[in-house]
Amino acid sequence: MRVREGSKKLLNGLWLKRRHPELYRRSCALCRAYVFDEDGMAREDDGLPIPRPRPVNCDSCLRHRLGWYGWSPREAALFRRHEFARVRGLTEADENDPAFLSAHAMLSEEEDRLTEELRAERTAELVLTALRAARR
Repeated sequence: MRVREGSKKLLNGLWLKRRHPELYRRSCALCRAYVFDEDGMAREDDGLPIPRPRPVNCDSCLRHRLGWYGWSPREAALFRRHEFARVRGLTEADENDPAFLSAHAMLSEEEDRLTEELRAERTAELVLTALRAARR
């Protein structure tokens, strides 16, 4: 896979996985079939998921707006290889694969950016919580 062909899809998938893991894990078929809460969990009645009473508007879904409906098998393998390399480091095979190195660098840079973004948001939430508590 050449990076240019699939880079937008790879980056959108990474963003969705890090920022909205509940949407990343849920298939479109499940979303159309059942009611989900804000945390991404299927609402239940007597231990069974509640079927959607009417069709869902897919145009309002973040996945739909991103145009991301899941990985192809090739993209999934590339993304898994990237995740393994982030944890264990690059193997000799990784280092000798220019297409993988390019994709890995692009994904790593975006992953680092997302990590910093999330860290800043959490820090801001903690500061606001502390300020609110101090006012009481």
